[in-house]
Amino acid sequence: MPYRFIRPFIVSLTLALLTSACAAVPSRAEEPDSEPPAVTQAFTPYSPQSVAPTPSPLPTPTAAPMLESVPESMEWVQTPSIQRELYVAPDGFASDLRDYSGQGRDGLFTSFPAFVSGHVVSPEGVSQALQLDGVDDFIEFSPPVAAWGSSATLMTWFATTAEAAPLLSSMRSPSGLGVGQSLQVRQGRIAFFVSENGNLAGCEDDSVLIEGPPVNDGEWHHAAAVIDQTANEVYLYLDGEPVGSESIASIDDAGCGIEPITRIGLSRGGVDPTYYEGTLDELRIYDRALNAEEIGIAYGGGAGSYDAPDAGLVLGYHFDEEVAGTPDNPLSLEVAIRSAQPGDLYWLLEGTYRGAFELTRPGTETSPIIYRAYPGQHVRVEGGFDITADHNWLWGLEITDPEQVRPGAGVTLQAAGVHLINNYVHHVRGYNGIEAWNEGPGQVIYGNIVYLNGYDPGWLEDGSRQAHPHNIYTQNRFADNGYKYFVNNLILDSGLVCDDCFNFHAYTEDGYVSGFHLENNVIANGRVLIGGFNEPSDNHRVIGNRFYNSNVQFGYRRPTQAWFISNHLFRSMLSIEWFWGAGETRFTQTAPNIFLSNTILAPEDVHIRFRTSAYLEDGRNEGGPAIQPTDIFGRNIYSEPFSAYFYANGQEAVLDFEGWQAATREAGNPFDGDSEVVPLPTETEIFLLPNEYEEGRAHLVIYNWGNEASVAVDLSSVLPSGASFAIYRARDLYGTPEVSGTYSGPVSVSVEGEEFATFVVVSIGP
Repeated sequence: MPYRFIRPFIVSLTLALLTSACAAVPSRAEEPDSEPPAVTQAFTPYSPQSVAPTPSPLPTPTAAPMLESVPESMEWVQTPSIQRELYVAPDGFASDLRDYSGQGRDGLFTSFPAFVSGHVVSPEGVSQALQLDGVDDFIEFSPPVAAWGSSATLMTWFATTAEAAPLLSSMRSPSGLGVGQSLQVRQGRIAFFVSENGNLAGCEDDSVLIEGPPVNDGEWHHAAAVIDQTANEVYLYLDGEPVGSESIASIDDAGCGIEPITRIGLSRGGVDPTYYEGTLDELRIYDRALNAEEIGIAYGGGAGSYDAPDAGLVLGYHFDEEVAGTPDNPLSLEVAIRSAQPGDLYWLLEGTYRGAFELTRPGTETSPIIYRAYPGQHVRVEGGFDITADHNWLWGLEITDPEQVRPGAGVTLQAAGVHLINNYVHHVRGYNGIEAWNEGPGQVIYGNIVYLNGYDPGWLEDGSRQAHPHNIYTQNRFADNGYKYFVNNLILDSGLVCDDCFNFHAYTEDGYVSGFHLENNVIANGRVLIGGFNEPSDNHRVIGNRFYNSNVQFGYRRPTQAWFISNHLFRSMLSIEWFWGAGETRFTQTAPNIFLSNTILAPEDVHIRFRTSAYLEDGRNEGGPAIQPTDIFGRNIYSEPFSAYFYANGQEAVLDFEGWQAATREAGNPFDGDSEVVPLPTETEIFLLPNEYEEGRAHLVIYNWGNEASVAVDLSSVLPSGASFAIYRARDLYGTPEVSGTYSGPVSVSVEGEEFATFVVVSIGP
């Protein structure tokens, strides 16, 4: 059964504890987006002797219940509806149709032509054709064929009921004119049409049209247009017989805008494009004029023939190839991306995929398009992804770019409903690992390992930094999109890249930073920022995360509101220097600040940096506003000795625990009345975080307070007895396992010399 993370604070907190909301603060018309001068309250030294240090209980909230704002179900866990499963390989078929002429003009589908029963039977007994829908299906190939001024032959089997249906065409419409050449169905009849562009210097509006009998009866027909530049004639054949010819002497040999052919089933010669509706079989193009006998051979007495002449063949499609996308005939990733449709699950087979991949075809909320590593196989992408279409998922991929194949982030999310699941994003040189922008609801970043992105970002000659990339850079507007989810990720080591490189960077100067849900993440060796300019940063839920050597900062130049609950900060500081204070006049605060049941141990500096912020009548004010009585701050654990920087209600000081309690009480709300200060732990702590998308997978986090050489880890919540498993270092997911075998009880994991270590547990085999 999928693991469900049961929040301990939901069990322990009563409805009354979470029933709080700020009193309605009147909002006023927003001022132009300029930075108002911040007012810093005059410094008044704080004297703890002036306030009794007796601890007080948490305030009793009096406003409407807020419990419904905490999710009781896993909003980020979705079960997609799969319509078809296809296979992809690095050397997979890179096109949709194979050109058997040997000239390399493989065909690429636009939209979704379908293979159906055909007319011409191969020597192996295969009879398959291609059906186009007349709406948006067509085929492209390259390089072009049938350049005007040279002889050529265009031929194909076809069946249609359409009045107008382009077979082979280069028609386009410059300045409203139909210019080009086309073998087509015209007013229900087979026809060949060629027309010059009279707007070009030295050219006339000359055109030639040959029409034959009606062909839109839904039956199979064979058509051929023979362009004989030596004789200055075009000959039209239907079902092996000539049905007309016309001189092309009036058409300039240079073409006068007549382009060669690169498309099948599409004409752009009118106001709107025309698409072929019907089926095609045995399509061929030659760079010479075939004679009547050769046309007859291709017709084959009505049955068609694989034995048509080969001399001069420059493009040939049988339409009989095996459908690509099977394990034995996988697609290339490029073809998969171009032809994807809702409900597609693409299994990426082992190997290295190199390139800049843009996902432009949308799935749906219930039937997303999923690109997933085949279980047990190492799929490495060198480059990255730009996801611009809704409801695309990436799952289980290694994404890295040490050579800047794609100058940009490892993955950029610019659409709604995008999911990144259990990917391994690292060493994206000079750029962010993951970018998740304010581009629609339902973005989920779950179970990924994101580390050391932006390494070697580049330095200018004077030593200044050229860039400061981050592991994750993100923005969101809660009012438009709801929550953006970051759950159960390992986010590591941005601090090793540069001082201004963040593990998690939710920041803006003119956009929005609101509605971030962070839960069950492990964030180490790099800073965390949630805040920015423009509007207040609010509606954040940061729940059950584990931080190591990662200072957490809420707010930047604007008031901030968050729920920070059941988090563990080890060698990390909590900074809330834009804590939304009382007296706000510009913006409306919709929920209280709740900082509850957190553990903060052994920070390098103070445990907490706290300062109030609000827009008062004279502008934004830091340190002057009082604390709102509806905020909740308690049930926390701190290591001794406790210290906090405090600036609120005009009082500024660095305080011990009793002073902190007294100062917050004097500022309007007694904080940490039921919290405690404890010695540093001496026993090692182990956290096993099961994965909700893959059974048998988990993140393992060890805080080695006991300085042990190894620890015994119970994996029974993830693995059944007898299961094959491996434990990998988080930064070496595809290397040699730290431990592997058959699970039969607690396993020993080496952590010698490490205070903090992260691993990935995976089950192996079925």
